[in-house]
Order: sequence, then structure tokens, then C-alpha cells
Amino acid sequence: MKRSVNSFSAAYVSLVALSGTWASTALAQQTESEPNDTPAQANDVGCNVVISGAISPAGEVDTFAFTLDQPRDVHVFTTIAPGNGNTLIDLIASDGTTLIETDDDSGDGLASQIGREAQAAGRYFVRVRPSGTTTATYTLTIRCPSYVAEVEPNGTSTTATPLPCTAEGGAGNITGSSDADCWSFTLDEPRTISALVLTAPANWDHYLTLLNSGFTSMQTSYGPGYELGARVTASLPAGTYYLRVSTGVNYPFRYDMSLLVEGRTCISFFGVTPHTGSSSGGDLVHVYGFGFGSASDLTVRFGGALGTIVGATPDRIDVRTPAGTGSVDVTVSQRSDSATQHVAFGYVPPTHAARYGNVNLALGDREDVLLVNALAGDEWSRHVTLDRGQPVMLTMSQPTNRPRATFVLYAWRGLPNARTLTVLRGGGGTMVFPPPFAHRSPQPIAIWDNTSHARTFGDATLPSLPAPSVIFRRTHGFRNPARVTFQGIIEDSGSPNRSGWSLTNAVILSLR
Repeated sequence: MKRSVNSFSAAYVSLVALSGTWASTALAQQTESEPNDTPAQANDVGCNVVISGAISPAGEVDTFAFTLDQPRDVHVFTTIAPGNGNTLIDLIASDGTTLIETDDDSGDGLASQIGREAQAAGRYFVRVRPSGTTTATYTLTIRCPSYVAEVEPNGTSTTATPLPCTAEGGAGNITGSSDADCWSFTLDEPRTISALVLTAPANWDHYLTLLNSGFTSMQTSYGPGYELGARVTASLPAGTYYLRVSTGVNYPFRYDMSLLVEGRTCISFFGVTPHTGSSSGGDLVHVYGFGFGSASDLTVRFGGALGTIVGATPDRIDVRTPAGTGSVDVTVSQRSDSATQHVAFGYVPPTHAARYGNVNLALGDREDVLLVNALAGDEWSRHVTLDRGQPVMLTMSQPTNRPRATFVLYAWRGLPNARTLTVLRGGGGTMVFPPPFAHRSPQPIAIWDNTSHARTFGDATLPSLPAPSVIFRRTHGFRNPARVTFQGIIEDSGSPNRSGWSLTNAVILSLR
């Protein structure tokens, strides 16, 4: 259903003007990229974005695409400085030809705007054309606000539908004279809030009431309709509050209630790096996003188990994983706010996790520096299988955080197992086989060492040069079938421990 431009878009645009200081979905800034005259050439810009564009040369058009993951309201409008032309915008369906709606001058001055309610999930196009002028310079805003759907019954404080930090408000239906919808929200510190109700049909009158944690009314606003939605604004201390939407004399009606909180930053969670680790736990991983506060205010759960936070910045949390199995959701919580990434981390057996090494782990993702024929092996087992007689080249690359790195590399016969795993002291990590300084069997059959630390790492049995370097090359390969496991220790400015050394990835070479 389409709401009238005046009662829907104009009221919403007045709220968007506050987006610089009021918390809502962040508006990404983009610039159009030519050519984008047709849907096939459309710039894929997504939702909640402001695009700087220009209709030039004379008479051209600009086309942009966005996708709705679920039914959402859509608000599209241009902004034009005086003397910079006149625009006309079209909202087009996924086929690239069906015109859903067009608008010329419903925006501010000669600008255009379209407001659609509950637009179905799918891909859409916005076309910007000149209107009455041959050229124009403009910004185009595409908004797809995130409203929480009410869950009935929700007429009391105990049944109120919660509004998480990232929600821009709620969407519900008033079905009768006694129906009232309650929404709850929590402030972690004093903030100024503003809530606005818009109804469909647009002329249905209604009430919006702000209530405190004891469910006592603090402020009530009447909305008669016709562009005048009920609105409450208040400066509030930290705590839990409620918003109640109720009917006047007209019903039933559907409504959207926007909630804006001044200066609040909601946490946003992008993902976990590395995304795999040992089922025994203890791996250092990084949670990326923004809006993170101090470590003392944060928790990170892997499935239902708490990780151990070792550091936090506004856009990254460093955390040690708990023990676990399988693939799990990861949830970041900060006071009353939380965000979840589904199936964001996978646990693997310790025998496999040790093969991944920990190069660069303090700075970001693990890096594979040890390669056989330019391969680190498959992601799970780190096996590389070659035929006898096939050329073999073993190389060591330096970590990307260093121009050069010394290393020691070991080779052992056979396949590592739980009994051969060796945990190094000082948080150095776990090696797949015991190195010489562990004084355990089985010991390496070959050592390449250019570190000048032979007393610690073991006497070199074969020559080598610091990374990046070729360790050995056999043009005609090997005659006999064999299975050899390689792993080393390398200088690393991104080492997860204070030693400045990290464990390389292991490679298991099978000759058949």
C-alpha cells in the first residue's frame, strides 16, 4: 500500500534531517559511477545510503539498485541546492521496466521524493532524470528503515515488544477501541529521545504515550492525522521506558513508530577472524564491527559459552575462545545492546587446529607462509598430495607485516596425531610434532635454521635463507611414496605472544 507523499514522506524526511545527531541506521556516503543509464548498468548501492550524483551531459539519466531482504518501508528522495537543476525520480521493479511510482517536485524545492510502505522483499531500481532542465547536481538518499514488528499481546509492561538499539522503531496494528500496543526500550546513559507515529490510513487519529520504568505516564501526544502524527520528545536518565500507541475515534489502522535516540551508538557486528579454532578453546580471534565500548562493558558468546576478552577498541574486540564443538553463532553484548552473527565460528579438532599456525594473529587473520608447489593444502587437513616424479618446490614467505623474516623449519615422517601435539610455553601455541627443544619423540628428520638460535631451535641439517626464499626444489620429484609433515617457527611482528616468533602453518606432503 502506498501512503500519500505529503503525510508519509514529508514527515519522514523531517526525521532524516536529524540523522547526523540522532541514532538510527547509519547512512553510507557514495558517489555515482558512470555509465549507469540503464538497470543493467545500475550502481548497486544498497539501502541507507546517500549518493552524490550529477545529470551530465545534458539529458542523461542515472540508475541505482538496492535490495530488500524482507518487506520494509522505502523512502527515496533527492536534495538539490538552488540553481543546480530539477530532478524527477522513478522507482522501478526488479524486471527493470515496471514503473512502481514516479515523482517530480514533492520534495524540498525542485527535489523529488517517494515513500512506500511495506514494499515486498526483492531488488529495485531508482532512476534519476532531469525535469525541465537538461542537467542537475543532486544527492539521492535511499532509506529502508528497520522496524520491529509487534508481537501480540503487548498491552502491558510485561508483554511490551522490546526495541533493540539497532531498531529504528516499531510497526503494528490497532484493531479496536480497547487495543493498545506497548514498546520497551532501554537507555544505558542519559539521552534525549524523540518518537513519532505515522498511520495508514493517514487521517486516522491516535495517541502516543511515554511511560517510565514503573509504567506511569510521563507524556502523551495526540495525533489527529493529516500529516500530524503523535510525537513525544524528552530528555531521560538511564533506565527502561515504554511507548504506548492507542486509538482515538478511528480504527482499525496500521502504523509505523519511529524512535530516535540522540547521540546513541548501537553496536554493529560484521564477523569473526579467524573463523575457525580448536575445540579445546583458547584461540585468539578478533570480532570486527563498530560501536564497541570498554572491555568491561562487553561480553562475547560462542554458542552459549563466554569467551575471554583480552582487549577492545571501538571497531575490534580481541577474545580467547571457549571450548566448543561444531559451528556456532557468535553474540556480542554491550549493556542492554546485542548483535549476533549466525554460524560465525567453527570448532575443529585440536589435531587440525594446530596445523593452521598463528602467523599475524595479533594483527588480523592467520597467514599461510609455508607452501608446497604454491599450495598450503586443503583448508581442513592441510594435505598436499603429489605423484612420484612430480616436481616439488618448498617455499617460505615472510609475514606480510615484515619485509624479511628468519625462520627454522622442521620436517617429520608421518602424520601428526593427538599424541604428537606439543604445546609451547609462554603462549607460543601448539605444534603438530615436538621440536628439538621439547625433548620428546619423534624428533625431526630435517632442520632448516637461519635464525642464529641453534642452541634453542636445533642444529640445522640443511642450508636455508631468510624468507622469502625457496627452501628446496626437486625438478624430478621423489621416487618413493612417502608422507612428510613440515612446520616451522618464524619472526613475526604480528605474533600473538611477546616473543616476536610465531608458528607457521603446517603442510602434510603425501607422495603416491
